[in-house]
Amino acid sequence: MISIIVPVYNSEVYLQRCIDSIRNQTLKDFECLLVDDGSKDSSPKICDSTSEADSRFKTFHIKNGGVSKARNYGITHTSENSIFIGFVDSDDWIEPNMFELLLNNALKTNSDVSICNQFGSSHKINKVVLSPKDALKNLFGVKGFLGYSWNKLVKKELFKDNLFNEYIKCYEDLELFYRIFQSCNKVVWDTTPLYHYNDTPNSLTRTYGLTDAKDKGLRMLWLSAQKENDPEIKSIMQSHVYVMYIEICIEYITHSSIDKQGYSDCQKFIKENRNLQTKIKLPLNKRIWRMIILNNNLARLVSKIRNQSKPAI
Repeated sequence: MISIIVPVYNSEVYLQRCIDSIRNQTLKDFECLLVDDGSKDSSPKICDSTSEADSRFKTFHIKNGGVSKARNYGITHTSENSIFIGFVDSDDWIEPNMFELLLNNALKTNSDVSICNQFGSSHKINKVVLSPKDALKNLFGVKGFLGYSWNKLVKKELFKDNLFNEYIKCYEDLELFYRIFQSCNKVVWDTTPLYHYNDTPNSLTRTYGLTDAKDKGLRMLWLSAQKENDPEIKSIMQSHVYVMYIEICIEYITHSSIDKQGYSDCQKFIKENRNLQTKIKLPLNKRIWRMIILNNNLARLVSKIRNQSKPAI
């Protein structure tokens, strides 16, 4: 049996669609843990009514502590006979055959982690079995699979020593799967799109500028990269974080509505680590943006041209 964990927080608009997509899975042998993270809307009632109508669904109400805490709570409350664990966000929905495909791929290839794609990805449809190192390359690579938890099915035993870091509120999936892939045997990646990601405007990752959550998450990944022993993986991880800081600086330059607070911190990080530019692989457009970011006069000029108003920096 597999366990599907859904962290729920104020999701009344989308929650029923999410639940229905799980209920309609072609794979029938599952349990779904709805973890209500202190919602203030009607989400708790929707969870309760779902559990009353279908015994495969279990509802838990906990004090608000964030998505990582809710997922960890779900992991530690899965049934004893559960073998694999998957995740679905409460504002998203999935194709009917998603978990059947993920489970079959895992069993056929004897893989510890099974991955599918989300709608909107540009990969050609294929299936590949990856070593832990190749999985890490794809985790941080530009053309790899995303580091989110919601497109993956993971052997439950891998969570014994690997839970979500509740200290960080952004990029927590990426940080977790960096550790998961180091502990696993094989990873199977099927690029069939089966997950519908709902890009809501209030998402932490969709907030422009350097939020405290983004900064904590990125610095945690950077610290992990500094400790990484494999030179190739270390370089890929450093490149990923470095590019993320560049992209946040670009947001400040190109969006005049963002308060300038945080720009100097991003710029400082890019300056302090530019000595790694021989090791960090940056695409041409990011190298151009780095040049702009490191030159305040040039950055102000580009900001003025892009915004036709008072520069954001």
